[in-house]
Amino acid sequence: MYDVRTTVEPAVEPIPLAEAKINLRVDHSDEDGEIGRMIRAARRHCENLAGRTFITQTKAINLDQFPTAAAGLILLPRAPAISIVSIKYYDVDGIEQTLDPADYEFDPNTKPGRLRPTLGNSWPATEERFSAVEIEWIAGYGDDPTDVPEEIRSAMKLALGDQYEQRESIVLGLNINYSKQIEILLSDQRLSEGNY
Repeated sequence: MYDVRTTVEPAVEPIPLAEAKINLRVDHSDEDGEIGRMIRAARRHCENLAGRTFITQTKAINLDQFPTAAAGLILLPRAPAISIVSIKYYDVDGIEQTLDPADYEFDPNTKPGRLRPTLGNSWPATEERFSAVEIEWIAGYGDDPTDVPEEIRSAMKLALGDQYEQRESIVLGLNINYSKQIEILLSDQRLSEGNY
């Protein structure tokens, strides 16, 4: 399957620091930096469990070539996909090209998002090499924490609480024992690899 990476981190987190501190019952600022790191870790943990992107950020995948099947469908992991930033590829001469948006269709209404060549077009031939194609897109529910569904935010708060309660384990490099309630809250949001 695809190795999805984040090329632009979110500007904000689904759980703001002030809200996290209320949830953790912390009334001082001594641990603000550490709590901020825990918020990011909680988001990443829950995003991985759900197979989704929660707050607006830029994602990318690499393919060795474009699909050769008749439909040429490419499914974008980490829904919801909002828009395409670029589709770059190395042509058969090894020169990097950027695909014209008029040459492909993007469907953000499905989860995962879909790409295919426009009617009458096909994907271009690529150089025979690893990672000949790079697709970069914007994903997430929106730019504001309130855009993120409440069950996701609740799961993140549980993960944050687990991290905070077990913070000594983090310092020692031990695994966190996350609550099973997190998986239950995310179960309706989960996209399995079978979805793409």
